[in-house]
Amino acid sequence: MPDLDDLIYWADIIDGAQFPDAKTAVELKEPAMRLMLVIEASHSPDLIHRIIREVQHKSLAEVINDPEIHSTFERLYAHHFESIEIMRGAAKCTNGVIEFDVSGYDLDGYNKFIPYYLFPESVYSVGVSQSPIRAKVSVGTNPWTKHEKRHNLAKLCEQYGGGGHSVVAAISFKPDELDNARAAAKEIAQTLQTDLKKGN
Repeated sequence: MPDLDDLIYWADIIDGAQFPDAKTAVELKEPAMRLMLVIEASHSPDLIHRIIREVQHKSLAEVINDPEIHSTFERLYAHHFESIEIMRGAAKCTNGVIEFDVSGYDLDGYNKFIPYYLFPESVYSVGVSQSPIRAKVSVGTNPWTKHEKRHNLAKLCEQYGGGGHSVVAAISFKPDELDNARAAAKEIAQTLQTDLKKGN
């Protein structure tokens, strides 16, 4: 079914987060990336089902230009760019480790590649966010770093009751435990910075 080649190509990239660079992952220029934003951030089952039906017989560019889908994208895209600017003001990179705290903003579902877009020289990121149901520490590895990845982030987060994968992991705290989340994030960032210094 060659008419589905483009859909399958992008589905594989998005599902495995195999983006060629941070620019592709964050700037969302491709129709598939724009549909990704709508699918991830829209909470309308009807709209998601509509997209599923549309991609079976239309190109991705045609689907994203559907008036209802496009208007949803434009609203979410504006919020996406707001989140980039918030992150730009909140994040810093020290010794290869990005640290940020966006707990004061509605950014629980921010694009996880923004930190690496802002700091391409980074190796790791450690961030704090908050929602009505949790305070969260997110720890990740820059997918495009040339630096040797020496830490298993899942094992690091397990020390604080979290977990995940070797290159991306997280810790969830109760919503009123923001101070504990911040303390854990600081300790993890310092551990990663110390490790990177030893490796240099």
